[in-house]
Amino acid sequence: MDICSQTGNGGTPRRDNPEYWEPASVPWLTSGEVRQSIITSTDSAISESGLQHSAAKLWPASTTIVALYGATAGQSTLSAIELSANQACCGLQPKSGFRAFLYLYVSSSTERLEQQARGSAQQNLSKKIVEDLSIILPDDIIASHFDSFVEPLFSHWIALLNESQQLAGTRDKLLLHLLSGELPVAGEAAR
Repeated sequence: MDICSQTGNGGTPRRDNPEYWEPASVPWLTSGEVRQSIITSTDSAISESGLQHSAAKLWPASTTIVALYGATAGQSTLSAIELSANQACCGLQPKSGFRAFLYLYVSSSTERLEQQARGSAQQNLSKKIVEDLSIILPDDIIASHFDSFVEPLFSHWIALLNESQQLAGTRDKLLLHLLSGELPVAGEAAR
């Protein structure tokens, strides 16, 4: 794709080497998580050693990620954080000024990608199929106007997702204290 500075597949460190997984410090995305529109955190993480000694790569924030295998093949997400991913993911790093355009174009091309998936037991895409996705590029002036209009919306969307995640964490902590009896229920303190 002409609007990518780099594309590549993810990788999975060997699971039989605990050094590649602990201490878990590098966010690591699985293709199942690609169902989210924007990634602000991952369910798993690998160690720095796992990143250095496997096919896993560190993708910067603003990478559009496409799932390559199985039920999520062709679906995409935008990473709001620096992360790595398993081999069932393809990372598309946008050229400057094309973060939103790339993500919106790829996410609107899910059906086109799904139609190109191959395999009898499990549908699969390849990095090449994703890279060869045809795209009509706007001229520089239109691209600049689009970017200046859409980027603040994406930044606000990401900020709201982060705030929601923080509030959910606070809620979960409070519920634990409430259920353990550490916090009184309103009205019980007067009894």
